Amino acid sequence: MAESVNPETSTTIYDLEGEDFFQRFNLKKVKSLGRGMSGEVFLVKSKSGSGRMLAVKTFSLSEDVRERSMRQFSTEAGVMQAVTHDHLVPCVMAARCHDYAAIAMPYYPRGDLVELSGQQETRRVIRYMSHVTRAVEKLHRHNIAHNDVKLENVFLDRADRAHLGDMGLAMEVKDESKTALAGLVGGTRGYWSPEKLEAGARDRIDPFKVSGFNL
Repeated sequence: MAESVNPETSTTIYDLEGEDFFQRFNLKKVKSLGRGMSGEVFLVKSKSGSGRMLAVKTFSLSEDVRERSMRQFSTEAGVMQAVTHDHLVPCVMAARCHDYAAIAMPYYPRGDLVELSGQQETRRVIRYMSHVTRAVEKLHRHNIAHNDVKLENVFLDRADRAHLGDMGLAMEVKDESKTALAGLVGGTRGYWSPEKLEAGARDRIDPFKVSGFNL
């Protein structure tokens, strides 16, 4: 059986009903880093003396998208807090507010691998792929399939190390066969494994397989 990670068993999520995430944690929005399916990502700065820079991913909880957003938020926060690794993006804090939820994570100033596509030496590409492979392997040891490994979800820090993030589509695979219905194995079509491309929605496939991608 494949299912979303249960956040109640692995995650600390603050309930800030009636409070604003940014005010509660003394964070100042610097700029928008982009908008995704569930909400917006902001670069923020701590108002305290440290001046630490973070990325805060928000999930709209408006009525029309609330169920989907809460599922993705709970899954992402759950995986980030339950499974840690040097090459997985960690959760600094996560909270539910009145009309949105938010996850704070480190800010990676060098951006994602899409921004650097076509500009890399072979040895650096090999190093990045080694980092991503280690991160994926750690998830798999916990029976978690990332479900959306792609260039846009791999971020580089100042030391040129790659970190795999965006866990909102992750699934925990509990079936002893280590397979899942193809229709539940999601992700971005351009990055689907060959097995996923050829399968019908009711076919069982290996959700831990990922396709290669070009840099």
